[in-house]
Amino acid sequence: MITSDMPFLKPPLFHLPNEILSPVFEIVANLEEHATNAAMYYGLRRDTSTLMKWVRLMLVCRHWRYVGLSSPCLWRRISVTENLQSLQYRLARAVGCTIDVFLAPRPVTNESAMPLLLSLAPQIRAIHSCDSFVFKTLPSIKALFQLSLPSLESIVLLPDDVGRFPQVDDSLEELKEWFDLGLCSALLPRLRKLEIRRIVMPPPPASFTALRELIINMEQLKYPPLGAQDVVQILAHSPQLEMFKIVSSHLWEYSSSSQAPANVEPGKHHQCRLPFLREVDISCPYDFATEILQAVDAPDLCLFRAKVFVHTPVVAGDIGSRIFPPSLRHFVHRLTSFRIVPTAGSYGFYIHGTPFPAPRRSRHNRSCFWAEVAVEDHTATIDALDAALDTACTVLAGAPLARLAIADFELEVDEPPPETWQRLDRTFPALDSLRVGQCSEVVAASFLTAFAESSTEEGSWPALRRLSINTQSWDCFALNSVNLYDIFTLVLDALRARRERAADVVALSLEHEMRSSAPLTAHRWMLRDISSLCGGQFRCRICKGDARPFQVELSDLFESSESRMLSAREECATATSGDSDTGGVSSSAVLTGRVSAVSCANARDGGERDEYSVSKIFRRRRACHFGRH
Repeated sequence: MITSDMPFLKPPLFHLPNEILSPVFEIVANLEEHATNAAMYYGLRRDTSTLMKWVRLMLVCRHWRYVGLSSPCLWRRISVTENLQSLQYRLARAVGCTIDVFLAPRPVTNESAMPLLLSLAPQIRAIHSCDSFVFKTLPSIKALFQLSLPSLESIVLLPDDVGRFPQVDDSLEELKEWFDLGLCSALLPRLRKLEIRRIVMPPPPASFTALRELIINMEQLKYPPLGAQDVVQILAHSPQLEMFKIVSSHLWEYSSSSQAPANVEPGKHHQCRLPFLREVDISCPYDFATEILQAVDAPDLCLFRAKVFVHTPVVAGDIGSRIFPPSLRHFVHRLTSFRIVPTAGSYGFYIHGTPFPAPRRSRHNRSCFWAEVAVEDHTATIDALDAALDTACTVLAGAPLARLAIADFELEVDEPPPETWQRLDRTFPALDSLRVGQCSEVVAASFLTAFAESSTEEGSWPALRRLSINTQSWDCFALNSVNLYDIFTLVLDALRARRERAADVVALSLEHEMRSSAPLTAHRWMLRDISSLCGGQFRCRICKGDARPFQVELSDLFESSESRMLSAREECATATSGDSDTGGVSSSAVLTGRVSAVSCANARDGGERDEYSVSKIFRRRRACHFGRH
C-alpha cells in the first residue's frame, strides 16, 4: 500500500548516465535524417523541415532535458524561418558543431536570415532546399556561396516550378533560365554531394575533385544548355566520383551533331576512367546518353540504370553496344536473372537484371549488382521484341544467365523469325529457367515452333530444365480446343526430342485464360504424356478473367472408367516388373488409337469414343498463328 508519507523512488530510467542518454538522443535524431535521405534516394517527396522529434524526450525529466540542451549535435538541423529569435536560439545551441541548413521557400525569409548564416559559414555542413523552393528564390542565397565554406559537404538545390507554370509557351521561355550561384571548387574544398536543377555547373578545371555524388536534374527543361561533352569533361575532372545521375525531360530532342565540339570526330570519344564509380543512373535522349556512356570507364560499377528516349530512327542492332558499352560491363558476370518486357505507353522495351535472389539495392552493398536498360521509341520504327532480345544478347554476352522471363509483348507484331530465339540459345548456354508469359499468340507460337525444331539438334538449350508458357493475355474465346492442340503438339514434340537426347525438361508450367477446363478434357491424354515426360513436375493452370489462376489436376480430366483403366494398367505394369513392351500401354498409344485392346476396354467401361475422332480431326499441319483459323 502506497501512502503520502512514503518517499518517492524515481525509476532507474531517470538515473541513466549521460554516456547512455546521449547516444539515445542521437539515434532518434538520426532517424529523421535517414528518412529524409531515403526519400531523396528513391525520388519521393521529402520533408526537409526540422521536426526535432527528439525534443519530446526532454519531457521525461529534468535530467533528460539537460542532456538535450547540452548536446550541440542534436541541434544541427536548422530550418530557416521568419522567426529570427528562434533561429538564433537554435544556432546558439549548435555552437561547436557542424550544421545542416534547410532554406525557406520565400526569398525575403532567406535574405533576413542571411547575416546569421554568414557568421556561421565555417560550420555549415549541408545546404538543402525545401519542397516548395522555387527558381526565383535562388538570388536570395547567392551571398552564401561567395564565402569560403570549408565544412560544406552536401548541396541539394532543386527549384520546383512545375506547379507554378502551366504548360504554355510563355512558361517555356521562363523555364529555360539557368542561374549562376558562383559555385567554385576553391570555396568548397570538401564538397562530396551535389544535386542541382537549373543551376550552372562550374566548367572544368574548376570542377570539384573531391565530389562523390553528382546529380544533375533537367527534367523540367525542354532546352537545357548542357551538352554531352560538357558532362564528359565534368566527369573527367571528378576522379573520386562514386555515384552519377542525370535526368532530363523526354521532350528534349537532343542533336549530337549540333552540340558536339568541333575537335571531336563522330564516333570517337575521350575515355575518362572513374575507378570508384559504383552507380550510374541516366535518363536522357538516346544520342545524349550514348555520348556520355561511351566515354566512361568504370571498373568498379555495380548499379547501372539507363533510360533513353529515341526521337530519330536508330539501328536496333546498335542499341546495346551504344547504351551499355564494354567499359561498363565489368559486372555482368554477376547477373544471373533477367526480365524483358515492353515499356508502357511507347514502342520500346525494358531489360532488368539482378543476381538471384535479388539483393537490396544499394551501392554500399558490395554484394548488390543491378542493371536496367529501358528504351522508349517515339518514332514507332523499332520492333520491340527483336530489339530487346538483340540488346540482351549484346550486353549480356558471357554472363552466366540462368533465369530469363519474357513477358507482356501483346502488340500485334510480325512473327519473329527463328533466329530471334536461336540467339538466346547460342548466347546463354547456361540458361536453366525460361518463362514466356502473357505474350501475344504470335510471340508464343514463334517461340514454341523454334523450340520444337531446335530440340532435335544436339546441344540446343543444353541446360534448360524449367519452362513456363503463359497465355493469359489471349482472348479466352479464341483459345479453343484447336488452339490448345497446336500448343500441346509443339510442347510434346519438343519434350520427346529432348528425352531422346537425355536432356529432359524436369519442370513445365502451362497457364491459359479460359472460362472452364472443358477444352483441356479433349486433350487429357496429351497432357498425361506431357506430364510423364516432365518427371511429374507438370503444372497446368487456367484463369477466368481477372481471377487468380488455379491448378487443374490431371485426374479431374479423366472419367471414372478411364481412371480405373489407368490404375489397372499401372498394377499390371508393376506385376510384370515394369515391362512396358508386354504388360503396359502408354497413354500416347491410347491417344492415337494404336492399341485396339485399350480402345475396346475404354468403350466397354463407358469411355469417350469421341476422344479418337477428335485426335484425328486435329491431326493436321501445324499452325504458326494460334487462334487464326
